[in-house]
Amino acid sequence: MKTLTNLLLNLSLGIVSYPAYTQSSGHIRLQAENYYNPLTSKQVSASELANKLGVVITGNDNDKHSVHYTFTVPDTGLYTIASFALTDEYGTKLMQAAKTKFESLFMEMQLNEGKKTKRVVAVPWNIPQQELGKFKLQKENTLKIWLPKGVILDYIDIAPYRAPAIPKIAANYKPAHTPEGH
Repeated sequence: MKTLTNLLLNLSLGIVSYPAYTQSSGHIRLQAENYYNPLTSKQVSASELANKLGVVITGNDNDKHSVHYTFTVPDTGLYTIASFALTDEYGTKLMQAAKTKFESLFMEMQLNEGKKTKRVVAVPWNIPQQELGKFKLQKENTLKIWLPKGVILDYIDIAPYRAPAIPKIAANYKPAHTPEGH
């Protein structure tokens, strides 16, 4: 009975951990509909979404998170986190009226116990995938997201950071002059 009570409590708080889609490269995809907080958000369907389901906020209460991911990465280190989100009817109207990048829709996110930060989740030129940044992750992590009104969150992608390759022309470059001491 205690296990069932704990499961129901975790479900109501939106902190249940579901299996994540993982590739051998360490790439993880976390579907929003598996991690949403039913107190502040709900599932919606749209044919353009990966599993035909996404998450939107209900009401205007932004005190509690909309989505609470718990996930494990293979190794500690630097990872890139990206979102895939569409706009609903309200968000589409906002984006059509927008003239600059400053009118993008922003979500708030909190990684583990760090500070809440604002990140672009939808832009006026209709690009659903947005890189949220590069973050140092532990093996066990939590990610809380507060969605803005007008956004349908589909999933979060997490992948090990790969530094860009050095162009061949620059790989063997020797400057004509170097400062003394180098």
